[in-house]
Amino acid sequence: MRGGMRAHGRRTVLSLAAGLVIMVAAFASSASAAAIPPGIGGCDTAATANGVITIPIKVVKQGQQVEALVGMCFAGKGPYPMVLDTGAEFTVITTQLAKELGLKPSGSPLDVEGAGCTTKARTYELESASVGGVELEGDSIVTVDAPGEGKGQPRGSLGADVLSRFGSVKIDFKKETLTLGAEEEGPRFKKGQGPVPIPAALLAGQPKLTVPMRVDAGPFGVRQTVKVKVGSTKARPWLIDTGSTSSVIDPDVVERARLKPTGAAHQTETYCSVVTVPEYRAPNLTLSSGKLMPQVISSFDGSAGREGGILGAYALWQYGSVVFDWPGAKMLLGVG
Repeated sequence: MRGGMRAHGRRTVLSLAAGLVIMVAAFASSASAAAIPPGIGGCDTAATANGVITIPIKVVKQGQQVEALVGMCFAGKGPYPMVLDTGAEFTVITTQLAKELGLKPSGSPLDVEGAGCTTKARTYELESASVGGVELEGDSIVTVDAPGEGKGQPRGSLGADVLSRFGSVKIDFKKETLTLGAEEEGPRFKKGQGPVPIPAALLAGQPKLTVPMRVDAGPFGVRQTVKVKVGSTKARPWLIDTGSTSSVIDPDVVERARLKPTGAAHQTETYCSVVTVPEYRAPNLTLSSGKLMPQVISSFDGSAGREGGILGAYALWQYGSVVFDWPGAKMLLGVG
């Protein structure tokens, strides 16, 4: 760590790349399901009204770091706190939780690459899973060997593979709710012939920004990116990652945009490492449809994967709520 920089303990959840183009966010395992943060609720917390399903979530904010947690139940047990994580191409839990649940492994382990480290991912057989009482399709779950354990820490990530199956979803950071726009369409999201209208119940007002997304869906998961321009640099794709507590940027972009360091740093956890990373002021981040609010971002080698950056939860939290419309390939910020 360079002189003049102070480190402080803030946990950032970052996306990682792995074999077969896996993108998932980091998390630490919990010692007990009883340590669920207040607000997560039980296994049957969903409420249906106006054709949509609303599930309570817990939003934790510390400075310019935001994390959204939702309760999930597996094989009739739980709920367990999971990161609400669009940066995870598919849903994962810790290997420790899989063992606690008594799940049986299937298939061969897969190497997952993090920031200067590797860990293992593996598929386990899973009879049932639900979020807020909404039963999910599928008969398996991917696990990773998370590096840390701590009371009350998340046990996994609810990824874009599951969320996209509902067509459109709304994360309301202020009301602390997750709203599912439709019935689950099947075990995998598939692009249709045309856009599906977003349910009116997800749109409480005109969005402050409507941003085109690129949606890539395959047999191993779903990922979504938007183009972000930093200062006068060329716009590059950024992964939209609610599992990252703040936005991160490639060091090359930091240099080209001449971003100024704040003089602070924070600890960042990946699946298999803990690193101290510097922070930079980002006053001029531009999407195709308008400017993002000024914020502090972090940067280190390998942090942004194959994109120019990661658009994290804090950037979305600033707008109060966000709607992801996977069939229509767009993101709506600040919909009330």
